Amino acid sequence: MNFAPKNLIIRVGSKVIFRNNEKATAHKIYEVKGLFRSPRMDPIDEFEHTFEDVGEFVIWSVMGLDKGTKMTIEVIE
Repeated sequence: MNFAPKNLIIRVGSKVIFRNNEKATAHKIYEVKGLFRSPRMDPIDEFEHTFEDVGEFVIWSVMGLDKGTKMTIEVIE
């Protein structure tokens, strides 16, 4: 139940694809400011989001309870 990488720097307009590589655990992910919330992602499922604004975005896995389920994405010009 970990994001890899845990920190990502991308340019405005970049699409990020989140993939559930777990073998048996479903996940939902969300951005803490409400930018997006994924549907349930079973193993092998993907969810994508295009980041249109500059800033720092914190992503969490709804199913995960430990600090390893957090990811930070910094969007730059």
